[in-house]
Amino acid sequence: MFLSWRLAPLFALLCIHVPGAQGADKVSPKAGSVTAIRFPLKLIPESSTADAASVLQSQGFKQDDGVSDSKKMSDITGAITYKHFKSDNLNLEYWNGKLFNLRVNHSGIDGCENMILIYKDAISFIKNSYDLSKAKMSSGPNFGSKRCKNYMDEGSVIWGAVTKDYQISVDSFWSDDRYYVYVSYLYMPTQRAIDAQESGEMKKSDERARSNL
Repeated sequence: MFLSWRLAPLFALLCIHVPGAQGADKVSPKAGSVTAIRFPLKLIPESSTADAASVLQSQGFKQDDGVSDSKKMSDITGAITYKHFKSDNLNLEYWNGKLFNLRVNHSGIDGCENMILIYKDAISFIKNSYDLSKAKMSSGPNFGSKRCKNYMDEGSVIWGAVTKDYQISVDSFWSDDRYYVYVSYLYMPTQRAIDAQESGEMKKSDERARSNL
């Protein structure tokens, strides 16, 4: 079962571009090489907001106006590009000031067929970039659908893999008359700590409610 980004929720054939670098070339690692699942773009789980921002800004990312703590960074040239999937911005989520959730977005897609092509390429990116041999695979109730409406709500066609340390997934949604496809990276040790804290708080709330009866 996947954790939604909103609730939380390299590198075979992958091309990495350094945004903003004059004349920079995309670098393709050796075909067939894969790594364990990890955050891309030199990001490290549980980095501070300042450290995460520094790492991304050194690669040419820009913080969006009006967004504090580097929670959204613009990616003009597509730092993560795989076939038709091309990142244009990142969402970063922090807990207690530490990075634990990253979403790599391909935004504002016109046309259902085009969106499904990009969605499938995002899945291929994961399969060809990471060692999934020890991962638990899972998918949403409408995974594999060809019906456009099933790609409009998050969780419907979600696909991904979970290990002890990471959850990586691909999902889509519809907003402002456009489709959006994203790859999400979730650091599981932090998510487990969040779940434990929320569970403890809920238990205390229930105990207080019973004591007032």
